Amino acid sequence: MSEARSVATVRIQGRSYRIGGMHADQAQDLAQVVDEAISAVADGGAAQNPYDQALLAALLLAGQLAAERAGHAGLRSEVAECVGRMLQGVNTSLTD
Repeated sequence: MSEARSVATVRIQGRSYRIGGMHADQAQDLAQVVDEAISAVADGGAAQNPYDQALLAALLLAGQLAAERAGHAGLRSEVAECVGRMLQGVNTSLTD
C-alpha cells in the first residue's frame, strides 16, 4: 500500500512552511537539504540578506544537481557501451 501524499509542515531557517504534493518524509528530507545549503551560504558570509542567502543556496544546489547529472550521463554512456559489447558477444555465440 502506498503512503498517502498530504500537506507537510517543514522548517527552514527557523520558519515553518506547508508543502503539498509529496510524502511528508520526502518534504522533510528536502527541507533539510535546503536548510543546510542556506546555512552553508550564511556561515560562509557570502550574503547577509535572507533572500540573497536563499538565492545563493539555490545556485549551490543547482550546481550540485548539474554535477550529478553529468556524472550520470557518463555512467549511462559506459553502460550502453558495455551492453553493446555483451550483445555482440551473444550474437557471435548464437551464429557460431
